[in-house]
Amino acid sequence: MRMDAQALYDELKKRILNGNLSAGDRLGEIALATQYSVSRLYVKSALQKLREERLVEHIRNRGYFVADIPDSLLEEIDDIRQALEGVIIKRVIRVGTEEDLHRLSKILDRIDVFIRNGMISDGLDEVDKFYQTMYRISQYDRVVAILQTYSGYIAAIRKRSAATQEEHLLSLESTHALFDAIAERDEKKAMYYLEERQKFLMPPV
Repeated sequence: MRMDAQALYDELKKRILNGNLSAGDRLGEIALATQYSVSRLYVKSALQKLREERLVEHIRNRGYFVADIPDSLLEEIDDIRQALEGVIIKRVIRVGTEEDLHRLSKILDRIDVFIRNGMISDGLDEVDKFYQTMYRISQYDRVVAILQTYSGYIAAIRKRSAATQEEHLLSLESTHALFDAIAERDEKKAMYYLEERQKFLMPPV
């Protein structure tokens, strides 16, 4: 697998955020250069960028290690996500066609089946599709571009969210309520349920 510094950064970031690399794992420069067939200069560049994002830490005379992602960082990003998704949802309410709403409804049906049958990972994948579909419907490309920047973090947030079947079912109910508000073209109600969903993504400690 041959790549440049940006591609290596993207790959390592993805592996950290999806849990393939855990807090405390060592990221050896030589090992990474060998594994990905890149120069150590590329590795150092990627690791420094990850360090700037607080995803890795550098310990003098020991090297780079995967950092424990602080809840404060995820909370900050989730606040950004909620604000931007509010803009997206208002736009969908205004311009979404009945065909668009039907597509969202079909995805929601799949989320329902997966969550109610305990297939949580598949259900969360469909939740991502639900929001990605809304992004496309909105045609707010600049807003969507910002959200895509945080997509890996949002996946990490979902991974830390509801832990029990009961919590997932409650989250599912809030998603249904959000969709119903969108279908009714009720912006005020949609914003209320978007805020309710925030409680499931970043539950209070």
